Amino acid sequence: ILTVPNLLVLILRLRTLVNCPRVLNIDIISAKEKALEELIELTAPQSLIVFFEFTQTLNKINEKFHAPVISGEISQNERQKILTDFKQKKNRLLFATAAAGEGLNLQEAQDVVHYELPYTHSRVEQRIGRIYRHGQELPCRSWKIIVKDSIDERLEKIIAKKKRLNVENLIKFLE
Repeated sequence: ILTVPNLLVLILRLRTLVNCPRVLNIDIISAKEKALEELIELTAPQSLIVFFEFTQTLNKINEKFHAPVISGEISQNERQKILTDFKQKKNRLLFATAAAGEGLNLQEAQDVVHYELPYTHSRVEQRIGRIYRHGQELPCRSWKIIVKDSIDERLEKIIAKKKRLNVENLIKFLE
């Protein structure tokens, strides 16, 4: 029987298969992982922040990169040290979850990568807002890694539709 909870689990598993099958103990390197590696090389030497939705995916991917991580699982002292090192260019790569999506100023970075898309456009904008702040003098880029013909592509279409509906509703409200 297909219930809402079962459907949600299936959607999460589809996302996990696209993002990092190793989280499900399937020993395959995904196309997204390969794309991330290429993107990290492409953006060198600029500082880069990679956002993830799920800590399990972040941890599996980070087994290769050994990047500092900002998530809800680290202490405030650890977080401050990671941010200081990043701002002083001791690390050019920073992996983060939603814990870094609000309230941080990281103008030292030029690139934001959305490895896993959130379910809302505003969260994407919050991520971009970490590097594109008042005082930013460097060109900024936002990258989305989306696998063609996958749950990623479907999620991107849903996010775009939600954004369009929000804009249309705002216009109607202002009229």
